[in-house]
Amino acid sequence: MSGIDPNGGGALVVPGGGGTALPTASLLPLCPYATCDGPLTAVGRLRFDPALFAVPGCTLAVALEAVGDVSDAGLTGTATLHDLTDAADVATLSWTGGGDTDPTAKSAAVTPPAAAHDYELHLDLAGGAGYLTLGGAVLRLTWS
Repeated sequence: MSGIDPNGGGALVVPGGGGTALPTASLLPLCPYATCDGPLTAVGRLRFDPALFAVPGCTLAVALEAVGDVSDAGLTGTATLHDLTDAADVATLSWTGGGDTDPTAKSAAVTPPAAAHDYELHLDLAGGAGYLTLGGAVLRLTWS
């Protein structure tokens, strides 16, 4: 088996014999499930250290992924990955009542930091009364 330790320890598992197989994608959970019915709400945090996931000769790509929906037409729900270390938003996913009232998967690229950073996942709902439902928000790590 190759890839990142399925137990979440961040250890690289290399196939026997030192083959050249790349690790498979790895998921870092941010939030298993949350709802938001108004202004900004923090629903998850994590510390990401790219050194723990470095693979010699490979480039690391990171994406924020989540499944979400809003309850009614006219609403806009957003999930924003906020870098607490740099005090900056680094990725935003949006769901609108015009087409995202059923669970819909979204993804946005995240530039990996050069050193360890702390992140927080923010939810927000605008446009009226209702709610944003978010499930399975993760950072997906892939190597090429």
